[in-house]
Amino acid sequence: MTIDKAKYERLMGVCQKGYPASNIHVEYANNTLSECYGAIGALLAEVKKIDTDRKACWAEFKVQGRQLDQLKAENEALRQALQAITTQVDGNIRPTVRDCINGQNNVQDIYGYCDQIESIAAAAMKEPQPCVPDAGAGMLPVRLQKHGAPGEVYRCPSHSGSHCSLCGGSGYRSICNQTACHEHGCQAKGCARSVEDFERQQRNEVTP
Repeated sequence: MTIDKAKYERLMGVCQKGYPASNIHVEYANNTLSECYGAIGALLAEVKKIDTDRKACWAEFKVQGRQLDQLKAENEALRQALQAITTQVDGNIRPTVRDCINGQNNVQDIYGYCDQIESIAAAAMKEPQPCVPDAGAGMLPVRLQKHGAPGEVYRCPSHSGSHCSLCGGSGYRSICNQTACHEHGCQAKGCARSVEDFERQQRNEVTP
């Protein structure tokens, strides 16, 4: 919608004028009020559209921010893997090759070092888990909604006590990627988690 500034300025001017009481002026005033009502309605619609666009932009900004964070994390993982591989080559393989050239019989050690390098590379190249919105928190304001890997444990974004519907009262829940679960209110507290689950995750242990 394009705002017709001249139209609104004209209406403002008309509303500021005073007219003597007469049937003609009453009819004119009624017409002006009707026009003002329509103009206000159009402005409210535009404000609503702007607010919707703002929320959409903010949501997209958050998505892009999460994607950037994920890329940074992947880049750091690759950097660490390369550093670990370099350590294996310089600290183990080179000395072993040198020893073999000098006649020492420890060539079999190379196979173990190569296995370690292969393991490091495989871990670094492992496909990352997808980043999804927590379906169970989709009804909350955008600023409280959580995105992450399915099953990731986090603090309840809207904890309301021992009967909290989001976390079952534990204060923690996991990312729910199941629409059916969300539609039925995460039945049987299937998405509720405990502080122990959260701490286990922080230690990079598997959450049951």
